[in-house]
Amino acid sequence: LGRGVTGITGIILAGGQSRRMGWPKALLPWAGPGPPIGFRTARHSSSSRRAGGAGGTMIDAVVARLQPVVDDILIVAKSATPFVGRGVRVVLDEIPDPHPFSGLVTGLRQAAHEVSFVCACDMPYLDGALISYLAGQLAGYDAVVPVGLQGLDPLHAVYARHCLDPLRRAWQAGERRLHGLLASLHLRLVRSPEPSDVAGWEASFVNVNTPATYRRSRRPSLRAVVDERHDVHHSPVHDVEAPSP
Repeated sequence: LGRGVTGITGIILAGGQSRRMGWPKALLPWAGPGPPIGFRTARHSSSSRRAGGAGGTMIDAVVARLQPVVDDILIVAKSATPFVGRGVRVVLDEIPDPHPFSGLVTGLRQAAHEVSFVCACDMPYLDGALISYLAGQLAGYDAVVPVGLQGLDPLHAVYARHCLDPLRRAWQAGERRLHGLLASLHLRLVRSPEPSDVAGWEASFVNVNTPATYRRSRRPSLRAVVDERHDVHHSPVHDVEAPSP
């Protein structure tokens, strides 16, 4: 991974309520294509090409995407039962709150390594080259967060464990926006096309979190799925608020 990163944990957040999908999205059947078709993609390894999976669920595809680029994987969820038997650790949210902050804090505390890549359970097209690039930029920062067309993407980002204390202080001060919580950290922001050798940038950020996106993602081309990130059904994650615990 370079630049002092000797090990990295992949953290998959699966404790959400899937309100937009109307069904636990992590457990939806998934047999999508390996590399997305219809726009530029990274040069995938054979393991990445298999990551779309034949059978299995969406979270299985996320696990498969992470395995070549991280040293261990854990799933953070409200209940362990749906996720056991996948060969990865499952831990329960430490904070009884639907906010992504709960999963983030739990995952960073439970991670086997000081550095973690954190992602949502509905991102089956993660790009390994991009994840490795983000991890390689962490030296001297609390977190490395990419900036996409919807702004900061804190649920596709690399965090150092030492950012737990400032995040907790911001939460205890009443901050509930992920964007606001990140303001308490020393951030390295990465914008396209900074990693010029990473061609899978757009696909990596795709969230399959609505029925329409799920239907479109079953087609051979994902151009429409990427475009849907811009429509009215998408709520940028950094604008999500949750009630105080």
